[in-house]
Amino acid sequence: MLDGSNPKQGKIWKKATLTFSFDGRTMTHDFLISPIGSHNAVLGIKWLKKEAPDIDWSTRQLSLTIDPPEKATIAQEEEADDSPLTGIPEQYHVYAKVFGEEEFNKLPPHRHYNIGIKLTEEGPLNSPLYSMTDTELVTLKEWLEAKLKAGKIRPIMTFGLTNAPAAFQYFMNDLFQDLLDVYVIIYLDDILIFSKNEVKHKFHVHKVLQRLETAQLFCKGLKCEFHHTRVEYLGIIVSDQGFSLDKLKIQAVQEWPAPTTVKQVQSFLGFANFLRRFVANFSHMARPLHNLVKKEITWKWTEKEQEAFDNLKRAITEAPVLAHADPDKPYFLETDASGAALGSVLSQQQEDGRLHPIGFLSESFKGAEVNYDTHDKELLAIIRSLEHWHIFLESTHDPITIFTDHHNLEYWKESRTFNRRHACWHLLLSDFNFCITYRPGKQSGKPDALSRRSDHADIPPDNQSMLPQSVFANLATTKS
Repeated sequence: MLDGSNPKQGKIWKKATLTFSFDGRTMTHDFLISPIGSHNAVLGIKWLKKEAPDIDWSTRQLSLTIDPPEKATIAQEEEADDSPLTGIPEQYHVYAKVFGEEEFNKLPPHRHYNIGIKLTEEGPLNSPLYSMTDTELVTLKEWLEAKLKAGKIRPIMTFGLTNAPAAFQYFMNDLFQDLLDVYVIIYLDDILIFSKNEVKHKFHVHKVLQRLETAQLFCKGLKCEFHHTRVEYLGIIVSDQGFSLDKLKIQAVQEWPAPTTVKQVQSFLGFANFLRRFVANFSHMARPLHNLVKKEITWKWTEKEQEAFDNLKRAITEAPVLAHADPDKPYFLETDASGAALGSVLSQQQEDGRLHPIGFLSESFKGAEVNYDTHDKELLAIIRSLEHWHIFLESTHDPITIFTDHHNLEYWKESRTFNRRHACWHLLLSDFNFCITYRPGKQSGKPDALSRRSDHADIPPDNQSMLPQSVFANLATTKS
């Protein structure tokens, strides 16, 4: 016997199949009935061969190993398509493999993009290991299998491993590297194909599907849209007219109830910040709400916060359509600078003969910039705007028309007195083809309003140290 005793043995007179529990596991085994003294039962060699328990001979203890994990059937998040080619134009049916459910449900082939984790041999563990008893492990495994089958949980990457999206984006960028920004835009698994006309578009779609098929990447047909002039992409409506907000997002903002806690304010601002590119003066309108979430501020929802909340909702609801930038059309840039901030609007003339905005810019001056004189602030507003939209404005064929309400900027190229800052600015401006046109402030409503927002305080310049009079060779004096 394992405990060192010698069992008594009598005549075997019967055989019985019994169910019993041992070490947290329920099992069934055949027993021979015989007098064996004080022992209730003896588990012999047949049982040992079948169950293969772990035996610690030094302590004379026996324990059962945990069964290897079984594959649990994970509840499907979506039902499989009965006809995966439904909604797919017939001309793309030759790529049926790309949309096939059978291929989609197979494991992908090994690629050189696969993530590998290199462990330092005998290196320290980054987190402690928590031991569990065999009974706890059995219970945990049963719980996991039940939840997986019910669809309440699903396998994910190990907590702390955050490189999967970046690795997949790198894979997609490498796969379509010669097509990116030519007629393909990719964000993770969202592929947008754009073309100037339908003939080119069909050719472009064929190229993308061919590459997906070669790389053994597959699409779900019901999630694909083909040959549209208006599509929702990453929360923005993209059409042949420009960029606009999704009606569902506008509706969500319209129906948003007034916040009653700091967390609810943070939630609303987080949602609204995504839409700020469509709203002029966004930061000005949202400032009372931003002030409310500061740690040192006590929660107090007053008429000022309610007005800011309502104005922000109204501005998002009435957000304009931002036009597409057309490199074949001339650009118009309206700039203005106030005591503490700059504002600008980039526009192009559309078919209706009017200027339509492509984007808005409004930001505060920082540090020493607040002390610049009016000429330098107005010139800095132009420079910041050109840098912000440099992907559109650098090296244009037609000169960019820049409207300013500072008359002296018309002659900036003729200036003969440069300091180091001016020299740097002139070097930067040499990359742009533009002409500056004077327009009185009354005619520059949009950029003027952006630069003179109430949240940009009209900060007076600091006192500046000037050279003493004694250093001048000639000093002119006047008497009043």
